Amino acid sequence: MRLQVLTGDTGQRLEGATVRAAYFYAGGRGERHELLTDQFGVAAIPEANEGGDPGMNVFVSIPGFVPVAIGLGRNAPAEYVLKIEPAALVAGVVVDEEGQPVSGVILQASPNEDYKSGQPNTDFQTTKVETDAAGRFRYPYLPHSYEEARFALTRDGYAVSHAVVPMEKSESVSAILVIKRGYAVAGRVTDAWGNPIFGASVKEFHNYGHRKLATETDWNGEFLLLGFSSEYEPTAEITVEAHSMTPQLRKIELLQSTNVANFSLTNATLFRGRVLDEFGQPIAGVACRTDSDNQGRQPFRWFTHTDAQGCFEWDSAPAEPTLFWFELDGYEVIRDRLLTANGSDHEITLVRKTK
Repeated sequence: MRLQVLTGDTGQRLEGATVRAAYFYAGGRGERHELLTDQFGVAAIPEANEGGDPGMNVFVSIPGFVPVAIGLGRNAPAEYVLKIEPAALVAGVVVDEEGQPVSGVILQASPNEDYKSGQPNTDFQTTKVETDAAGRFRYPYLPHSYEEARFALTRDGYAVSHAVVPMEKSESVSAILVIKRGYAVAGRVTDAWGNPIFGASVKEFHNYGHRKLATETDWNGEFLLLGFSSEYEPTAEITVEAHSMTPQLRKIELLQSTNVANFSLTNATLFRGRVLDEFGQPIAGVACRTDSDNQGRQPFRWFTHTDAQGCFEWDSAPAEPTLFWFELDGYEVIRDRLLTANGSDHEITLVRKTK
């Protein structure tokens, strides 16, 4: 696809704009291409590596202009002209709770307008900036229509913090934003006999859309996570997963600066099954994965494809009923299928699309 990027006010061709093309395949699997526009403001987006007709989203950004994204679906045109508007600047410094400048803080703004289907929308995913050694930052991407800019501040060892800056005022370019230390959670992961589990995945779980803390246990099964936020309530949710073990999700109360949470994992029951068509024939290559509930919660993530016999298998599935997603091009999609890892063979039937 030939994408041309122009300024919305003068129609000038924009050289050096970053273009991200994201294809998405069955089961939500993605493929990314990163490009820059040439002297004519043009970027040639390559076809999908796997062919077929996957959907595509395009993200465009360049300093001094409002970044946008557009979903082009499965029928992207051969040529597309995208106009982007000049942006306002917010600048300042990020400090800690003692007022000391903090380097290496990532700032990302949040959109402040309604989403428009099928049209370009303001999108800040590709416009993160980082504070320098003196904690200073410049964010030249905000629409002039905004009355205020809302930022998420992220850095290792600190809690994800939020800040608001008024727009088009003197303090817009001399803002002082505060990033908080937050809370720590330390603990140990063992098996049912008290033996330490090395390399267990320990992750923060939420669906707020910002960073999730993650680490792995050491040789003694111990872990430490730094930078939990308590902006909404003084609790945090943590998932623990290990090979061939039943994963756990637990809510931890954040009562002090460092909180202790130990986990004991048991051997997992195998989750397995087979995907067939309506005639009872096995289907290979079906995308099989865990799905989100109606609140967007998906604490444990698993993805695979069926083999030549249509079989799938997960050796570290949760013990409780879990939502699953099954998809293959040319067949009706199955979403929100509630299944349990109980040792039985689950039979999934996919029906061919009629159109």
